[in-house]
Amino acid sequence: MPRRRNTGYAISLFAFQDIITSVSGVLIMVVLLLAVELTQRTLGAADKATRAGVRETAAQMESEKRRLAAESVELEAAVQQAEGLIRRATDAPSGLIDEKIRSERAAAEAVRAELGELVAAAEELGRAENELRKGEARAESSERERRAVEKRMAEVKAAIEKRKNDRRVRYAAPRGITPERAWVCEVSDAGLAIGLMEGEDELHRIPVSIASLDIAWAGTMESLLSWIRARKPPPEYVLFLIRPSGSPFSKLLTKRTGQLPFQLGMELIGEEEAIERRPKGALP
Repeated sequence: MPRRRNTGYAISLFAFQDIITSVSGVLIMVVLLLAVELTQRTLGAADKATRAGVRETAAQMESEKRRLAAESVELEAAVQQAEGLIRRATDAPSGLIDEKIRSERAAAEAVRAELGELVAAAEELGRAENELRKGEARAESSERERRAVEKRMAEVKAAIEKRKNDRRVRYAAPRGITPERAWVCEVSDAGLAIGLMEGEDELHRIPVSIASLDIAWAGTMESLLSWIRARKPPPEYVLFLIRPSGSPFSKLLTKRTGQLPFQLGMELIGEEEAIERRPKGALP
C-alpha cells in the first residue's frame, strides 16, 4: 500500500528563541552599562577622597612647617640669651655671682616662710570655721529647746487655767462594766458618799468620826462593805475619788486590794472639785 502523506502543519520555535535571545542580550547590555556607571562613580568618589586626603595632608604638613619654624625662632632666641648669660657670667667677677645666688636664696627662703605662715593661717581659719559651725549648731539646738520649753509651759498654763475655770470632774463606767453595776465613792474628811456612777439619785453617806485616826477609817471601811453587800445586785466596780482630807482611807484600800468583792478604781481629786455624774442612759 502506498504510505499516507502527513498533511498537518509543524510548530516552529525559532521566533520564540529569537525573542529570548534578544531580551537576554538587552539585559546583559543594561547590566554592563550599570556596572560601568557604578565603577565610574566609585572611582570618582575614591578620587575625591584621595584628593581631600592629599589636601588635608598638605595642610597638616604646612602647619607642622610653620610650627617648626616658630620653634626654631624660639630656640635661636634661647641660644642667644644663654650665650649672653654665659658672656656676662664669664665677664663678671665671682663675688657678684655669689651675691646674686645668696640674694636669690634669701628671697626663696622668705617666700617659703611666707608660704608657711599662709598655710598656718589657713589651718587656723579652718579650725575657727569649724568652731563657728559647732557654735551655730549649739545655738540652733538651744533655740529649739527654748521654743519647746516655752511651748510646753504655755500648754501647762493653758491646762491650769482650764482646770481653774472648770472645777468639775466627770466619770463614766469603764468598758466591759455594766453601767447599772458601776459605782462612784467620794472620800473626804466628812466620810464616804457612794452612789451609782450614772444617775441623779442621792448619794448614800457613811460618816467618819475622827478623820485623823486610822481605826476610825477602818470602821468606815467595814460600814461601807456591809452596805455594799446588802445591794441587789452588788456592784462590779467602785471608783474611789479621794480628796486630800480623805487620804488616810487610800491606805486601807491599798492594803485590802484583792480582798474586796468588786473591782477597784482609785483617783485623787482636788478638795474643791465637784463630782458630776452622767445622767442615766446619756450618751458618752
